[in-house]
Amino acid sequence: MSFGAGVGIGLLALAFLIQTFFSKKGPAGSDQDKGSGGKVKTVSICISLFIYTTAVNWLGFVLSTLLFVLFLFRTVESESWWRSVMKAVLVTIGNYLVFVVWLGVKLPRGFLPW
Repeated sequence: MSFGAGVGIGLLALAFLIQTFFSKKGPAGSDQDKGSGGKVKTVSICISLFIYTTAVNWLGFVLSTLLFVLFLFRTVESESWWRSVMKAVLVTIGNYLVFVVWLGVKLPRGFLPW
C-alpha cells in the first residue's frame, strides 16, 4: 500500500514537472510573469527535496526539516525572514509531534539529542 501510494505521488509529481516545463504560463492561479521564474522555482524545489532526503540521515529529521521548510518559505513563497523562521519552526514542531509523539515513528536523529 505504501509503495503504491509513493509510486502514485511520484508519477503525479513527474507529470506536474513535465507540465511546468512545457507550459508557457505558470500553474493556474499563480501570479508569476511569463519568464522562466516558474521553471527555476520548480527545479529549485526538486533539487532542495533531493538534498533534504539525503541530509535527513546526517542532520536528523528535526534540523533537516527546519532548513528545508525555511528554504521553501524564503525562496518559493518570498516571505520575510521573521515569518519564514516562525512558520518553519511551527511546521517542524507539528511534524515532530505528529510523527514521533503521536504515531511513534522512529525518525533519524542526526547529531541532535531529540
